[in-house]
Amino acid sequence: MRAVLQNRDTLAEYFGAGDALEKIVKLADSREKVSSLYHIYKRATDELKQWSKRVRKVNSAASVDYVFSEYSDTSLLGGFLSSKKIKSKESLDFANYLLEKSLITREAGQEFLRSGDMQRAALLFGMPQDEIARMQSFDNNALEQFFSLLQKSPKQIKVSNLLDAQRLATNPPLELFLFQERMKSWSFYEKTLYSPVNEKVTMISVEMVPQILIAEKELLIGYVQKAVEQIFSGSATKFHISGDPVITALMGQYMLRDLKFLFPIVVLVMALFLYAAFRHWRGIALPMLTVVITVVWTLGTVALLGYSITFVATILPVLMVAVGSAYGIHIIHHYYEDRALGMDKLDALKKTVHEIGGAVIMAGLTTIVGFGSLAANEVIPLKEFGIFTAVGISYALIVSLIFIPALLRTGKLPKKIAAMQVDKEEYFEEAHGLLGRILEKVGHWTVHKHKYFFALLAVVLGLSIWGTTLMKVEVNPIDMFKQSTPIQDADGFIRENFAGTSTFDLILDTGTQNGVVNPDFLQRVDKLQTRLEKDPVIGKIMSPVDFIKKMHQSMHYGDGAYYRIPEKVFDDQGNEQVFSDVSEKNRALSSIILGYISMFDRDDLRMVIDQNKQLIKMGIILKTGSTIATSEL
Repeated sequence: MRAVLQNRDTLAEYFGAGDALEKIVKLADSREKVSSLYHIYKRATDELKQWSKRVRKVNSAASVDYVFSEYSDTSLLGGFLSSKKIKSKESLDFANYLLEKSLITREAGQEFLRSGDMQRAALLFGMPQDEIARMQSFDNNALEQFFSLLQKSPKQIKVSNLLDAQRLATNPPLELFLFQERMKSWSFYEKTLYSPVNEKVTMISVEMVPQILIAEKELLIGYVQKAVEQIFSGSATKFHISGDPVITALMGQYMLRDLKFLFPIVVLVMALFLYAAFRHWRGIALPMLTVVITVVWTLGTVALLGYSITFVATILPVLMVAVGSAYGIHIIHHYYEDRALGMDKLDALKKTVHEIGGAVIMAGLTTIVGFGSLAANEVIPLKEFGIFTAVGISYALIVSLIFIPALLRTGKLPKKIAAMQVDKEEYFEEAHGLLGRILEKVGHWTVHKHKYFFALLAVVLGLSIWGTTLMKVEVNPIDMFKQSTPIQDADGFIRENFAGTSTFDLILDTGTQNGVVNPDFLQRVDKLQTRLEKDPVIGKIMSPVDFIKKMHQSMHYGDGAYYRIPEKVFDDQGNEQVFSDVSEKNRALSSIILGYISMFDRDDLRMVIDQNKQLIKMGIILKTGSTIATSEL
């Protein structure tokens, strides 16, 4: 915490470069104050112990901002309306509504004033019926004055919540009317807050803090689900929870559940095969004991080194059963084979370790190297899985070569093996039969016809290499769940009604401080966004360009023709300014854009633009989590 409080760059993003920053840095010099602050930070605030520290931001219809124009001075408008016996405060609120709807010119607004839509809207604002009738009966001269004042009265840009909670409590019909109109007036909200195909649904996006642990994700997801169930209990509201963090957390839960179910089954199946092979409890117990020791040592090593079991590594115990038992089986089988040929216990053990020990070691080393190669993988769960699998195989190899021979040395020979005592040739003939003769002929052909063997090997190798070029790696996490699972239903519902549930970010670096406010750069970003949105895989793109264009539109009284990056500079009278050169014009445009950006909420701003205004982030929502589609995109 002290390191964070002393990091001026981080603090500047939140507090600027003023006195507050210096006071915080000075506070960080005191160990006692930092310690007290840390204890406050760690104190539990609810049943899940600081769930708020797991959330970066929540975006919903009740929390997002909306940009619009409003009158900063309505004295002239008020005087005119009073002269027409329209004196209610609500009439001025209605005038602000006309400004927001860009109905302040006679061409655009006269038809609306005469319509039933005007009457319904004015009634919602609370205008008396007689005042509505007077406004609708304006003659040509009054209309000319009214619309002239609507255009000339001083205006300002306002940024406020899309949903006004106070007005919702005092005048629900009006607020719901404005909320619906505002939400549908800006394409930025489409497929993120509301569905264009289903007006009954909305979306709440929860952004988690960076570097959150999987265990913390699970706690947060559980908290969200519990909160929704409690708040909407007794209503007809249904909810779906999905997204990459939810899918990841569920994969971990399902794989852990499957491990608890599969591990005993794998052990049982392995025990049955061992019994079929050796027909004696020692032939079952010794390989399984190797597996138990290997699994315990491997998981113990993971815990001892401070790592956790990722959803990939949950298959480690099952894998150790399959791989770890093989080495012990080879040793036990070879030992019993030699004892069946009449050798005593010690000689059989020496011969077994001497003849098969090297082969077991080589088999183990090749497997260790194979899994160990995953240590070079950049995906951390796969890297850890490869390393700890290699460690587990090493343990299995050591136990098989040392522990099993020691147990065989102390144990008695099974009666079945002791009763065999056959001739060597007779034993091989009976023990191996047809399969042994086939393998012997294959071995003879390989040794004496090695040219043909290597030619065949080259063909197989060539086909294998060619086949690898045709491979496509596809990992779509949602496809790992059955169609009937709740997460599949939730993901499908969201993809059907909204932009999607998979996201990634595109960061653009201008290379210079304040490069983000360069109008030429923003024009290019706008073109890129328009081009990418045509891709069928992309459900939605969000960037600061959307906010800047909306600000510019609001500056021009909500006129949809101005929903674009600023290209011209106007004076207070609305006259276009002429510049001597392009660089001077760009500086003026940059100042306008900088003014727009400064109106952003500081917390929202730092999510899409860095402190130096050099980097910009484009958030891309995908309709699919397919890695093939994402790579092609």
